[in-house]
Amino acid sequence: MNVLTSVLVLGLFIAIIAGGFLIFGSGLISKEKHGKVFVRGQEFSVEIADTPMKRSRGLSGREKLEINEGMLFLFSNAGYQSFWMKGMVIPIDIIWIKGSKIVGFEKNVRPEPGVRTTNLKRYVSPEAVEKVLEVSAGTAERLGIEIGDEVQLDIML
Repeated sequence: MNVLTSVLVLGLFIAIIAGGFLIFGSGLISKEKHGKVFVRGQEFSVEIADTPMKRSRGLSGREKLEINEGMLFLFSNAGYQSFWMKGMVIPIDIIWIKGSKIVGFEKNVRPEPGVRTTNLKRYVSPEAVEKVLEVSAGTAERLGIEIGDEVQLDIML
């Protein structure tokens, strides 16, 4: 290997290391956050969606969601939250949470394959909420979830 090649290889190696530090060290790619949510005696292991990117991605593309799994969307301020089924392949229940109380839910929300993004149905919280829980379809019915039910969180941020 000549000197020029050695310098180029060393420079490439340093660039890769520096790039990795910038991406991983700055938090641009972060580890997934997880937690537990308790509703009507059921414990759910949840992935936390607390950034715009994670909330935008949501459960899109997931092919399976176990009966005790879900995704908890956390917003810094309460607001009327709007969800759609873009990129979804499994049906879900959407549970709207204000403080520690359920204020509404959407049962058995189905994917809309082939529907243009502009035509996808929007699901909007019935009032301003700061948390939304997505779980497998049928959960609200199975647990007998009602408006006013208490929700407990154990989040590992």
